[in-house]
Amino acid sequence: MDRLIDAIGLARGARDRLELDRLSAEIDALAADAVRYAREREPDPRTMSAVSIAIETARATLQDARRRTGSP
Repeated sequence: MDRLIDAIGLARGARDRLELDRLSAEIDALAADAVRYAREREPDPRTMSAVSIAIETARATLQDARRRTGSP
């Protein structure tokens, strides 16, 4: 989850499409890791809610950054 929080800050400071694409791929991989974790264990609902919020926030921040930089 810490890396997702870091990615949000990086997305806010991103300046070009390549950087945003790299962050997007990393966020997708982190989301997939969270799904695998949830399948293998029974995490508590608070943890999964926090991870979900972090993923949604990271993706929304990426979208904002894409609009700001004019990247598709």
